[in-house]
Amino acid sequence: MVRKLQIINLLLFSLLILYFNYAAGLSNFDDGWAESQGISWDSVANLYRWWSGRVIAYVLQVFMIHHTLVFRIMNSAVMIAMPFLTWILLDRSRKLRNLTVCVLLFLLYDYTEMRTAGIVTTYVTYYWGLLANILFYIFLRQYLKADSGINAHLFTAIAAGIIAFNSEIGSLLNTAILSAFLIADYCDRRALNKKLLLMLLLAALSLAFFLTCPGLRNRSMSETVTWLPEFSSFTPVYKFYLGFSETLLYYFGDRRPATMLFLLGALLISAGNRVLRKELAAIYVVMILFCLSGFAIVNSSPDGLIVNFSNAGCLKAYLFLAFLLSSFLFMVLIICRLFEDNPRMLLLTLMVMLLGILSRIVVGFSPTLYASATRTFMYCDFALLVTGYLVLNQAKPQASERSMLLITLLAYPYFIRNLLRHLN
Repeated sequence: MVRKLQIINLLLFSLLILYFNYAAGLSNFDDGWAESQGISWDSVANLYRWWSGRVIAYVLQVFMIHHTLVFRIMNSAVMIAMPFLTWILLDRSRKLRNLTVCVLLFLLYDYTEMRTAGIVTTYVTYYWGLLANILFYIFLRQYLKADSGINAHLFTAIAAGIIAFNSEIGSLLNTAILSAFLIADYCDRRALNKKLLLMLLLAALSLAFFLTCPGLRNRSMSETVTWLPEFSSFTPVYKFYLGFSETLLYYFGDRRPATMLFLLGALLISAGNRVLRKELAAIYVVMILFCLSGFAIVNSSPDGLIVNFSNAGCLKAYLFLAFLLSSFLFMVLIICRLFEDNPRMLLLTLMVMLLGILSRIVVGFSPTLYASATRTFMYCDFALLVTGYLVLNQAKPQASERSMLLITLLAYPYFIRNLLRHLN
C-alpha cells in the first residue's frame, strides 16, 4: 500500500508540473528586456562590458523568450527531473522512500519566487542553474570513481560545470565546496587529488571571470542609484550583517515557514527515533518560539523587528535578532548531537547548511538586497531542504516511512496554493 501511494505521489507531482508549464503566462520585467535582445557577439560583449558575466544564461534567456513552446517543454523536463536527480545525487541505495522525500523537498519550494523578475529569465538563471549544479556533482562523482584520467565523465562534468559556474554565486559556492573537498581528501589520503584540483581550477577561473568583469562594477553603480542610494556608505561588516539578519528573518518569520518547519520536523523525527530527550525538548522550545515569532511579525511591521539602516537604534529589533540567532544555534547543536557518531556526515550536513545560508548572506553585498525579492533565496532554500533530508536519514526507516509519506501528501495543498499564486 505504501509503495503504491509513493508511485501515485510521483505521478501526481509530474502531472501538476506539466499543467503548470502549460498554463503559466509570461510576465514582464526581465522577460520584456530579454525579448528586445538578440543573440550576437556584439550583444554578448556589451552584456559583459556593461552589465554581467552571465553570458550562458543570457543566450539561453534570449533564445527561450523567443521560443516559448521550447521553454515550456524544457522547463517541464527540468522541474520533473529535479527531485529524481537530487535523489540520485544523495541516495546511493536508490530506495523509493528516499525518492518520496526528495519529491517533498520540491513540494515545499515556493515557486512564486520564480516570477519576481520574469518567468523565463528567472527559471533559466536560477532554477536551471541549480539543475546544472546537481548534474555537475553527479558527473563529478562518476569521474572520481573512474580509473582513467580522461573519460566521458570528465567531459560531462566539465560541460555541466561551465554552466553551473556561470553565475556569481555559482562560481563562489562551488569554489568553496571543491576547496573543502580537496582539503578533506588530502587529509584523508595524504595525496593531492588531481581530478578534484582540475575541477577546482575550473570553478576558480569562473570566479575570476566574474570578479574581473567590468559590467559588475558598472551594474553595481547603476543599481545603487536606482535601488539603495545609502548602499555606498555601508561598511563590509554591515553589508554582511544585513544579509545575515534578512536571511534569519526570512526563515524564522512568516515569509518562509514551510522550509523551516520541514527542517524542524526532520530534527523532531530523527531525535525522537534516537530518544534524545534533551534535544527533543529543545526542538519543541524552538518550534513554539518559531510560532510566536511568526505571530509577532504578522502583527507588526517586519522592518520594525529586524535591525537595518533605518532602525539601528531600536532595542526591539536587536532582541528579536538575538532570538533568531539563538534559534539557529539551537538547530546546529542538535544536528551535531544527531551526527556525533558520524563525523563525515556531520561535516557534510553542516557544510550544506552553512554554505546555503552563505549564498544568501552575500546578497547583502549587492544594492539589490531588497529589490531582488525572494528569488535570491533559491540556493539557500535548496540547501536547507537537503539538510532536512540528511537529518531524516538518521531516523529509523521503519519508523519514519509512513510519517514522511503522510507529510508529503499533506504538503500538496501548500504546493498547489503556490502554483495557483504563480499562475495568477
